[in-house]
Amino acid sequence: QHQQYLTLLTTDSSSTRAVDVQERFMFLFCEFVKILSILLNNRPIVLFIDDLQWGCNMTVSLLSSLMKDAGLTNWLFVGSYRTCHYDADNIPLSMVLSEMREKG
Repeated sequence: QHQQYLTLLTTDSSSTRAVDVQERFMFLFCEFVKILSILLNNRPIVLFIDDLQWGCNMTVSLLSSLMKDAGLTNWLFVGSYRTCHYDADNIPLSMVLSEMREKG
């Protein structure tokens, strides 16, 4: 598994596709969150993100995958968005909001 991390960190990003770069970022960020949990001895951690209505697809996907990770039991994810700027056509955010409403 260490080899996988080393490959992700040392691959020349100029030779990779944008999708690969996004996947690498998401993977590394999720691993960072897990390591942070371990370093803090599973103490409660709050991640607050404001203005989600302006989040890009990758941001919304990253937050969604973190919220679904059953191993992150000590994390509380708090997000806010402004209804006056919220675009119902923002499909990724709409999907996450619907999913969160369903699961409570």
